[in-house]
Amino acid sequence: KQWYQRRVRGAISYTVVNSYGTSPEVEFVYDVECPAEFVPRNKDGEVAGFGLYTMDQVKELVVGEEFKTNCAAVTIDFLIRHGQITPDELPCYVVVLQSLHSQFHY
Repeated sequence: KQWYQRRVRGAISYTVVNSYGTSPEVEFVYDVECPAEFVPRNKDGEVAGFGLYTMDQVKELVVGEEFKTNCAAVTIDFLIRHGQITPDELPCYVVVLQSLHSQFHY
């Protein structure tokens, strides 16, 4: 029996630009509701650490350099979908939405 509820919420898409060139990326987005006693564990070495934050704290952290770029994009998508970032408080709201849903032309 699974102890959590996982819900597919969509996908984000963006282009990664680095020294190797450009690469289209798609991240499928899930919301996972965990019980209060859940303690996450890093098993693949890709996570620097875990923390429990309020929505306001997450909003402050995501605009800094605390998140990897792809993790920040997924987090911003979550904040938008849950009404924590709105067009009223973010003048570039539409630009942010567009950047989370890039179109690839092959």
